[in-house]
Amino acid sequence: MKCTRVLPVAMMFLLVPVQAIHGAVYSGGTGAEGDPYHISTAVDWSTLTASPDDWDKHFILTADIDFDGAALTPVGNNSTPFTGVFDGGGHVLRNGEINLPASDGVGLFGHVSTGEIRNLGVEDVVVSGRTQVGGLVGHNTGVVSSCYVTGKVTCNESGGWVGGLVGFNTGAVTACYA
Repeated sequence: MKCTRVLPVAMMFLLVPVQAIHGAVYSGGTGAEGDPYHISTAVDWSTLTASPDDWDKHFILTADIDFDGAALTPVGNNSTPFTGVFDGGGHVLRNGEINLPASDGVGLFGHVSTGEIRNLGVEDVVVSGRTQVGGLVGHNTGVVSSCYVTGKVTCNESGGWVGGLVGFNTGAVTACYA
């Protein structure tokens, strides 16, 4: 028998996308501490929000991102918190909207537990949730450092926790403002 019948099968295996084998695909990096995933576009951010298996990895923002009023969902939640490291690299996330009025732990990062968010600017964000609502982090038990937020944050429960930067905090927050 000739090898020509084997060749198409072998080629079929070679054409399997790498992302199907290894998970989400970003603009670069492996997610390791020395080679963080690169977040460079709104598509990269959407990939991050939709990839809870990556929420324990390392990330670096390599460019400013303008979401242009797009509806966003948080990275991390109460059942799967963000435990990785997100380094903003001095860049800015702008014009994002998160509207989850019946949810707890709402922010660009919903729940950060033992994770770290650093060197990040967030401008003109609009965030709405039930309680534990923040412009950057809804519920923080990790570390937030050298970050700032501008925008509007709304807590829909009387007596709920809300903050421009962090809604509910038992972690560490240093050199930040909102």
